[in-house]
Amino acid sequence: MTQKHFGLDITRVALRVNDIDSMVSFYEEVVGLAVFKKDKEMALLGVGVTPLLELHRDIHATPQRNAPGLYHTAFLLPTRGDLGAWLGKAIRGQFTLDGASDHLVSEAVYLTDPEGNGVEIYADRPADTWTGPDGAVRGGVNQLDIQHLLSTSPIWKATPVETRIGHVHLQVGSVDVAEKVFVDQMGLDVMTKLPGMGFYSVGGYHHHFGANTHHSHGIAQPDGVVTGLMRVDLEFAHRTDLPKVIEAPWGTSFGINKRQGRAA
Repeated sequence: MTQKHFGLDITRVALRVNDIDSMVSFYEEVVGLAVFKKDKEMALLGVGVTPLLELHRDIHATPQRNAPGLYHTAFLLPTRGDLGAWLGKAIRGQFTLDGASDHLVSEAVYLTDPEGNGVEIYADRPADTWTGPDGAVRGGVNQLDIQHLLSTSPIWKATPVETRIGHVHLQVGSVDVAEKVFVDQMGLDVMTKLPGMGFYSVGGYHHHFGANTHHSHGIAQPDGVVTGLMRVDLEFAHRTDLPKVIEAPWGTSFGINKRQGRAA
C-alpha cells in the first residue's frame, strides 16, 4: 500500500549537501535508489523511472543538527516482505542502523545518512487495522519482531519500482507553528497530536507529515545556510486552490502540484 491511494503524493525531497559523492553512494548502496543523473553540483536518484531525491552540493552550508529542518525522509516499501528483504540486506551488509520499531500502523527501520539526515525504511500494515475502537489512529513505539520479519521474507534482489516517499518527518521549533503550515495553509488534517509532536495527512493516511521538537524546541530558524532539507514536492489529487509554493517559516519550501493523469 502506498500513499497514492489517499489523495496526496510526496513526490520528491531535495537536500543541500557538502559531499555529494558520499551522499550518492549512501542512497544508492544502502537505501537502494538508482542514480538518474549526477555531476559535481547535483544528483537525482529514484526508483524505476520515478525520481524521489535531489542532492544539491553547497560546500559553504553548515551542519546544524538541532536546527529546524529534516528529522527523517521515510521511504515506503510496497509490502512487509520487501521490508524484511531490505533488512536482511542491511544485516548482511553490516549497515549501521539506529533502531527498528513496530508502530502498529507500520513497521520501520531507522538509519542516518553521512551528513546526519534521518532515513526511515518502512512498510504499512493494512489500512483497516490503523484505527482503534474509538476511531482514532493507533500508534506506539513497540519492539519490531525482527526474527519473524526476516524468516517470512525473500532475499532482497532490487528496490521495488512501487517504492515511494511515504512521509516526511520534520524537526521544528514549535508544533503550533508547524500546524499553521500543514493545517492552516496546506489543508491537511491533524491525525495525532501529543506534547511536542504532531502528525498530519489527507484522506485518512496515518501521516504524510510529522513534526517534533525533540532537538529543536524554541529554535525558530537555522542560522544561515545549512545542510539538510531544502524542499519537499507534493501532488494533491483534488486540491486546485493552493499556491504553487508554501514557504515554512523555518526555511523549508513545499512545492504544490495537481496530480496529472492518475486516479486518486
